[in-house]
Amino acid sequence: MALPQVLTFSQSSLEDFDRCPRLFWLRYQQRLSWPEPWSPENDRAVELGQQFHALVQRESLGILVDVQTLGDPLKQYDAHFPAHLRTGQLLTELTLQVPVLGHPLVARFDRLVRTDAAEWWIIDWKTGQSPPSNQTLAQRWQSTIYPYVLVESGASLNSGVPIRPAAVRLLYWHVAAPQTVTPLVYSEAAHTQARQRIEAAVAQILQGTEAADFPLTPNHQRCQTCTYQSYCGRGQQMPEFRLEDAVASKREQVAAGRDWEI
Repeated sequence: MALPQVLTFSQSSLEDFDRCPRLFWLRYQQRLSWPEPWSPENDRAVELGQQFHALVQRESLGILVDVQTLGDPLKQYDAHFPAHLRTGQLLTELTLQVPVLGHPLVARFDRLVRTDAAEWWIIDWKTGQSPPSNQTLAQRWQSTIYPYVLVESGASLNSGVPIRPAAVRLLYWHVAAPQTVTPLVYSEAAHTQARQRIEAAVAQILQGTEAADFPLTPNHQRCQTCTYQSYCGRGQQMPEFRLEDAVASKREQVAAGRDWEI
């Protein structure tokens, strides 16, 4: 079965493709669901993550929020989130998309801030308990796609003036490490590299027409925690739960709207 004519790509789908092309095929082409039920604990974790996003959005709109509503995560935000990223031009839960080889590439931003210094900060809330290092985060597709999409489509947010790559910052703000504020700084060189990386990945995916074009990962260790392991006959452990992946995937599916999200 060939891939659909119109594909909507995202950081989640490209992460899946890198992790295992067959996972991509099963999830986005065959549209197979996760065969294992989530535990009540995982459902609750996703619910709390979504509540945190919603309450921070309300706060940014000037709506009074009781910090007791969500407990510790919102208290950490109230106490430690930088003041200069609470003022200026604030945009929350914003979806932008740009074309890549004729297909939409979607990015859903938790918060965008245009500071008084004319910097554009991409804020991404992380509510998991084990924050990865910035070095690890820098390698993820999100760190490539979000600044790229902002620069490519940001003129619509900036009175028609293109946003310079050098003005863009990406901050992963971790509830578990609220005082750590170390942004990833974008640049013209990074933007060129991002374009090349994105187009190469999309082109490779578009060449595939059947399952054989999307092989199983050679890294069997990844199969031990893959949500689709039962379809491939690999793996014996329960799939690893990553809160950020679950929340991002759910929100991107909503953002994709008319298309099924990949």
